[in-house]
Amino acid sequence: MSGQSSYRFKQNTSIPAGAGASPPAAGAPPRILVIGAGVIGVTTALALQAHPALQLGVVPSEASAPGSSLPAVAFHPRLAGPVSPQQPAPQRSVSAPHVEIWAADFPPHTTSNVAGAYWFPFNIHPAHRVEHWAERTKQEMERWVATLGSETIGVRPSVMAHVEPHGQVSLAAHKSAADERPDVQIPAGHDMVDGGKTLLIDPDICLGYLFARFLEQGGVTKRKFVNDLSEALCPSLGFDAVINCTGLGSRELVGDARVYPARGQIIVVKGVQACPTVYSVRTGPLSLGYIIPRMHDTVLGGTYEEHDECMRVRSETTDAILARTRGLSCGRLTAEGSKKVEILRERVGLRPCRDEVRLEPEWFQLDLSTGKVFTHGTAASGATPDSARYASRQPNPGHGVPSQQVSRLVVHNYGHGGGGWTVAIGCAEEAAHHAVVQLAQYRDALAAVSARAHL
Repeated sequence: MSGQSSYRFKQNTSIPAGAGASPPAAGAPPRILVIGAGVIGVTTALALQAHPALQLGVVPSEASAPGSSLPAVAFHPRLAGPVSPQQPAPQRSVSAPHVEIWAADFPPHTTSNVAGAYWFPFNIHPAHRVEHWAERTKQEMERWVATLGSETIGVRPSVMAHVEPHGQVSLAAHKSAADERPDVQIPAGHDMVDGGKTLLIDPDICLGYLFARFLEQGGVTKRKFVNDLSEALCPSLGFDAVINCTGLGSRELVGDARVYPARGQIIVVKGVQACPTVYSVRTGPLSLGYIIPRMHDTVLGGTYEEHDECMRVRSETTDAILARTRGLSCGRLTAEGSKKVEILRERVGLRPCRDEVRLEPEWFQLDLSTGKVFTHGTAASGATPDSARYASRQPNPGHGVPSQQVSRLVVHNYGHGGGGWTVAIGCAEEAAHHAVVQLAQYRDALAAVSARAHL
């Protein structure tokens, strides 16, 4: 990202005048707030809990050196059997970071729960960053399957096949695709265009498991709709950093006009295909025909309707989806003697789209005497933290008394469109990395101010 921050707070955004604030004590584990409880928010919270540099509040000094980077964080939520998200969380270790999630909705009532879902970077940019995020996510999900088993984590290896009706694919292209993936069964009347290995994800099972892990590891939750970022930045709350994982909500929360919805409608039907293959066919600019066989049911889809925010299930869309997918199934989805599928539920979700994912840190200044909040901009725009920005005492014009200004870190992690499940873990690790590096710079800047004060 480049250039100045594209937004400012709403008019008269402020914190309570005179609200107290103190920097994190040396060696004390940080307090970090994550806003949003979809797959992006929950995996980010887990990455923060697992980051070794945050366990004791000790960040390597080299992390704050210009151009430095930390090794990739191993995203290892504690591997154990399923627990209920409703059960009381165990006592948090005194050395662990305090990670809290605020959200209007929690699993299983998030947009992430409506997703198909399978590992495939769909309409998500920029490509050079998405490739890394997607690969890291795939690596960790494969490790989960090997360690926990598919039934527990809700993820299983599979194959995807993009097909088109006979006559719409060149013979050479069809032969090449089929030769590369000879194990894929092609639906009658179709030719294969492309395909490859993937991971099938049952969002309710997987996100439920990850959310339970967050709670088990001492995570705290609060059901709260955040109208303005200043609500989370208030110094009296004591958060050292805020991670913005609000998806489509960032359009209002931080005034990002580049965020827009893409409506998706799916049908969940009874039955599982004999062959666990994802089949997809594009039937128009807004229409996607696909079958996603999960462990206990099957998803039929779908739509990609940009700038459409209607959350109502449209019966005409359901009929169109059934018509598009009727010829794609290689296995039995209908009951014996019936030509109709048994619909379990119909669901609608809004993909949080953006021309490119926003994953970057941004610093905000809080004036404790006036209660005003303003942004310095992003690190990419040159707004790196320094002692003047972090802790300064300057005359307050017109009052003749000193005013204290402190900085607060926000890491943005939103705009993943239809690829949230595909890149979640890679993005979570990078968001945690930004928090570690930026808080290290904060610590060093405060130490420099303190040293000068004692000269």
